[in-house]
Amino acid sequence: MGIRTATRLAWGVIALLSAIALLAQPAAANTTVRNVFQVDDTAVDRETCSFRLHFHFFGSVTVTDYFDNSGSLYKTIEKGRPGPESNCCGD
Repeated sequence: MGIRTATRLAWGVIALLSAIALLAQPAAANTTVRNVFQVDDTAVDRETCSFRLHFHFFGSVTVTDYFDNSGSLYKTIEKGRPGPESNCCGD
């Protein structure tokens, strides 16, 4: 193979790789949106027992939304520690 043939082959490969690079779609990354909510709430249950149950929910809840490449929501995860603190009060 002569120098001329090798040069033509090299330019052909460069042109082919350039065309592939120009036609390829750029990679779009999935998007994650995270929100944190603070919780401080109380409730009274008068129906479960003959006495009232007082609940105090407090802490934070993290809600994470996952969006695909087209921007559509495909998953939501809610995590947190708003666990109840119960006090049995007969008042």
